[in-house]
Amino acid sequence: MLAPARESDNGYRSFSESDALRLQTISALRAVGFGLEQIKSMIDKLDRGDSATVHHDLELQRMAVAAKWVEGKYAIDMLDELIGRLEAKGRLDAADCSS
Repeated sequence: MLAPARESDNGYRSFSESDALRLQTISALRAVGFGLEQIKSMIDKLDRGDSATVHHDLELQRMAVAAKWVEGKYAIDMLDELIGRLEAKGRLDAADCSS
């Protein structure tokens, strides 16, 4: 996804500001859960000027992350409830775990 230039005298890679921005984009997409193939596809779309499709993909990922957050919040709330019941009674009954 990066194609840095090579220094002619020593063969070292030379990264431009554009390369740095691309790497930052790749890192951000990776951090929010996109896989490498998805990222490559999105970068290709951005390079072709297809920001509408990338926008759509980002919105879909946001919805997926939000759904996971809601599930996690529910699990935390349930755990807090169970901890409270355990602390209050010193034990958990079957009825406590069926809520």
